[in-house]
Amino acid sequence: MKRVFICPDFAYTNNQAIKIVEKVKEELSKRYKDEIIVALNGIDYEELMNGTQKKYFNNPMKFLAHSIDLMANADIVYFCYGWEKHNECKIERSCAARYGIDIIDEAKDSLR
Repeated sequence: MKRVFICPDFAYTNNQAIKIVEKVKEELSKRYKDEIIVALNGIDYEELMNGTQKKYFNNPMKFLAHSIDLMANADIVYFCYGWEKHNECKIERSCAARYGIDIIDEAKDSLR
């Protein structure tokens, strides 16, 4: 099993974020054919659908702490286009690099 943490551009709408997660899981399944891909996500699907995710967006430090906690269980961190525009994503990338979690950058390592 490969556990992937997906770091999206925060400009995505809820529906776009859900589609990104599904796209990344599908593409990684092609790359790692013998592995089950599990998305570890700082944004919960159900909370995305009903809009209750605000508890994290109102406090960026809580969101970052939650994300790093989830990312600690990841085998791969996938950075979507636009990640470099967000401080939280920069910190997550630094953590992944420093602690040896594999990084895939959508802009540089296309899964297509």
